[in-house]
Amino acid sequence: MTTWLDHHDIALVNRAVQTLRDEQPARWAESLERAGGDPRFALWLTLVDDLVASYPPLATNNPPSLPISQLRSQYCAGSSPISAASSALSDGGAHATTDPFPITPGR
Repeated sequence: MTTWLDHHDIALVNRAVQTLRDEQPARWAESLERAGGDPRFALWLTLVDDLVASYPPLATNNPPSLPISQLRSQYCAGSSPISAASSALSDGGAHATTDPFPITPGR
């Protein structure tokens, strides 16, 4: 299995994992738990979460999320975090509290 992270410098990936572990230990622990203990998948999940949460209409609301099984499938298939975040947003955010693509009447 070749993942998206396999196409990047392993030292850079390891440094990103170490930085996240050192600077945001609670967040790292949560990501690692979601990833079933796989640090590379945990880093990938964190990147997806950050991308989805930074989408302007969702920045202050509950961002959508995809089931972990779907995220793992995308990760194992070599999808980038950007692609997975896009899937979460275009999915309509089944868990979102707001429409990620609201239509304003009269515009």
